[in-house]
Amino acid sequence: MPPRVRPPIPLLTATFLLAACSSRTDVIEHQAGVEPDAPAVGEPCESDTSCDDGLTCGEEGESEGLCTVEQCASNGPGEEHGCPDGSFCYVYDGDQGHDCAAICESDDDCQAINPELVCQDRTATEPFGLKICVRGAETELNAPCEDSSSCDAEHGLTCGGDEGESRYQCVVEGCASAGPGPEHGCFDDAFCYVYDDDEGHYCTSTCASDGDCQAINPALVCRERSATEEFGLSICVPAEESGPEVGGLNAPCTDSSGCDAEAGLTCGTDGESAGQCVVEGCPSVGPGEESGCPADAFCYVYDGDEGHYCTATCETDADCQGRNPGLVCRERSSTEELGLKICVSEE
Repeated sequence: MPPRVRPPIPLLTATFLLAACSSRTDVIEHQAGVEPDAPAVGEPCESDTSCDDGLTCGEEGESEGLCTVEQCASNGPGEEHGCPDGSFCYVYDGDQGHDCAAICESDDDCQAINPELVCQDRTATEPFGLKICVRGAETELNAPCEDSSSCDAEHGLTCGGDEGESRYQCVVEGCASAGPGPEHGCFDDAFCYVYDDDEGHYCTSTCASDGDCQAINPALVCRERSATEEFGLSICVPAEESGPEVGGLNAPCTDSSGCDAEAGLTCGTDGESAGQCVVEGCPSVGPGEESGCPADAFCYVYDGDEGHYCTATCETDADCQGRNPGLVCRERSSTEELGLKICVSEE
């Protein structure tokens, strides 16, 4: 994601600045002096009657479902541009959209008004050194899309086509060269992925686990690619392109034919590993290769030394459920002294 700079907000009133309030009530009271119970600019709405006098419920574009002034006069802040104090006439889509949006300093300012909104700068606001409250989901790299209208064009995102590894994702197409970050034409937490003998170039998020990718787009998994190996990184890619890793550690299985035999995985038949692709019979409790497991796994010994198998280490349930929806991330007595958690069947 592009870095979020937090410039000062010169248009806030002195009272608001001294109070330094970011609560929903204070933000609403600041906007055009409306009563706290009346939805102000940016609040969710279903009809015009949900909004305060002078505001309507947006029907399309970036203000759809938000209280706003549609067709405000001209790009800029405040009443001289046709918006209440504390808001900005945001002109977008080649002058097609003119809507009032709340001015902000941080995401907290926006989410006090509406949890769907985040605080970002736009090309239209840059000359004024301001940021405004906008919906955040469209700005995420790798977010699902059907066409580019749902991607953040302000930050160079377009919807990948119907083929290739960038398909149906909001991405930066045509980045400069394989590698991470701005020097390769991508955001700080992204990688310019070059594939198909230099035919495909696009920015995709770097990741540590499937959960990192699936929090943005459920169709993605976290994998290393030949282009990322020299940097020691993994990236978010479509799951069906991930090859043998589909039958990787902890993946669901009915028999060992669904597991990656080259990685030493078999389908567990009983105990806590039943129905998962695992390394059975690892030698001793502990993490990684010295305990007979892959680098990101733990040799879990349970039932008084009766059960030994390798399972993935994790930080959150999402890390495990990216591998297998039936698993959760838990601490066990054998992992406590090392401060680790592992993926186990949900109790």
